[in-house]
Amino acid sequence: MKKFKFRFQAVEKLRRLEMEFQVKEVALAERKVLEIESQIEDRERKLREEILRLKQIDLSEIRNEVLKALSSNYREELRRQVKKLKFDALNAKAEVIRERRKLVEKQKKLRAMEVLEEKDKERYYAELNRLETQELDEISSNFWIHNSRADIE
Repeated sequence: MKKFKFRFQAVEKLRRLEMEFQVKEVALAERKVLEIESQIEDRERKLREEILRLKQIDLSEIRNEVLKALSSNYREELRRQVKKLKFDALNAKAEVIRERRKLVEKQKKLRAMEVLEEKDKERYYAELNRLETQELDEISSNFWIHNSRADIE
């Protein structure tokens, strides 16, 4: 009997490649979330530093009033950027969830192929055992016939 070969081997290979690609997609989505969170932390740090710097300046002089207005605009811009980045982070996290769901589906499809391959192997080995048993039965019956003829003569 010929060697076992899974009949859907090409499909299984394709599903495995799709799953590996999806793993990379999940990693990219997670990396994007981390980058956005890092940007948020950076903007919040700059905001805290600006507030501390402003507290250290003597704001009684007129020239410092302009500095105070510029600082206020800068802080407002930082807050706006933080708010936008937090919105982007939520969207990126939703994308991670979508990519993970796709990965789970691809894993299920691959697992189904693996189960199908296991069942095919079981059938193959059962057929192989049946053929071996049939061959051994034929050999033993031929041996028995030959021995019974030898006993008669």
